[in-house]
Amino acid sequence: MKRIVIVLLVLMLLPIGCITPQQTAETETPAPTAVPQTPEPTLEPTGEPAKEPPYVDARKPYTYIMTEERDRKWEEDVVFFADTYLDPYHGHALITDRIQTTAVYDSLMLRLPSSGSQKFFDPALKARFIEKINELILSIPERTDDEIVFGIWEAAALLKDLHAYVGMTEAAERENLPFLVMPIQSEDGLACVIDACKKEYAEQLLGRRLIAINGFTLAEMREKLKAIIHYETDTALDSTVTGYRNCTLMSCAILRYIGVMDAKNTVRLTVLSRDGERSEVEIESLTEGFNASLQFYRPEASAGDADIRLAESDRTVAAWYRLLQDGEALYLRINQCNADDAFGMMLDDAFEQAKATGKLKKVIIDVRGNPGGYPDLGGNYLKMVDCLNGTGVQVYVLINNESYSGAIALPCMLCRRADRVQMVGTPGGQPVRFFYGRVYELPNSGILFKCSRTYADYWPEYGDGPLMPEVLVDETWDDYLNGVDSVLKYVLDTPETESDESPQP
Repeated sequence: MKRIVIVLLVLMLLPIGCITPQQTAETETPAPTAVPQTPEPTLEPTGEPAKEPPYVDARKPYTYIMTEERDRKWEEDVVFFADTYLDPYHGHALITDRIQTTAVYDSLMLRLPSSGSQKFFDPALKARFIEKINELILSIPERTDDEIVFGIWEAAALLKDLHAYVGMTEAAERENLPFLVMPIQSEDGLACVIDACKKEYAEQLLGRRLIAINGFTLAEMREKLKAIIHYETDTALDSTVTGYRNCTLMSCAILRYIGVMDAKNTVRLTVLSRDGERSEVEIESLTEGFNASLQFYRPEASAGDADIRLAESDRTVAAWYRLLQDGEALYLRINQCNADDAFGMMLDDAFEQAKATGKLKKVIIDVRGNPGGYPDLGGNYLKMVDCLNGTGVQVYVLINNESYSGAIALPCMLCRRADRVQMVGTPGGQPVRFFYGRVYELPNSGILFKCSRTYADYWPEYGDGPLMPEVLVDETWDDYLNGVDSVLKYVLDTPETESDESPQP
């Protein structure tokens, strides 16, 4: 009986015997400030190695992981895009480890640039680019087609290269909000008026300042666009919000991706009239007939030679001209940089007509809203320099934040080679040095994109930042409502000067 009692006591004390002396002591004398801690969960080893990201580099073979046909095709497109940018010989100079040949226009002749070499490779940027590609690949099944494309936009936007262009799906290109804007002067530097809209909204919207879309201000939308827009200067980013030709605010796909618009096909515009009246107008998106549906703002009286519609009066040709002020001013409008033989013949005709008047006092070269093209600085553009210098008159070059690429290279050349040149307008959309490259096509979706592999410096001693005009002139709201092009009006009203000194950078 005594033995049975002893065995029972031992069994009862076994749990206590499992506690170490140290644990017993801590239990008996806890620290006054002790805070109960939640024990970390114990992870049982699986015996499987950690998963590697699917995409490593263009030099490494890629193993596709998607099984659904739709997902697999997008995976192939994303990998093709990444391989193009990371190709060691032809990829983007910022994320490929190689010496890059550069063109430096350091000669006053500017016919043949001198060649240099530079290494632009940024390994940290490359790592972020590859990380973004892997995030996109792994999220393909959960993303819509447009969301996948904008994921590619985000990868390209990391490079801060305006030429890192990526297109859109056909569906995204078709659906737009039926309005266009024009930038105007503002204290905060970011303002625009509604310049065109669907006819049924004209009375409520035309000529009014756009304040917000679905409650999001222009500044807020600009901040959201930063992650997906390829730009080098803040001026170019501004143009995607308030630009005449480059504004993204009418793209429903973009607005949905940045969280400004939901799945509905309507938005609420907040607008402000010139007398301070604020109102809200709900508009519906269009999937076809965009251009045919638009009605543009028209003032009651004509603005004469300084008409705000002059610059956009003919987009069917790369360049055209008109004599203004009864022949005292020759206006050359360059819509796109394409200095072919037709451009050369246009120059001959323009300067012949101007000379025939016997009154020519100024030449105006307008590259505002010009997206660029082939600058041909040693061909017909050099011929333009000779034509300008042959007149002996003041030359004005009009630029703005939608002047890109060749439309930056050309003003640089004119300022350095032509006599008595002055730039007027707002800061350009790029610096005087930049990357550019060829166009590629994604194999399955057919979406076009650009990858920069060339670098040029068109004004080595100029400095950093966007190309700046000597005279800053913004479009004012009052001028706009009167149908007046503020920049063109300034130039036409400026009296002829006797000085033959060219502005210096």
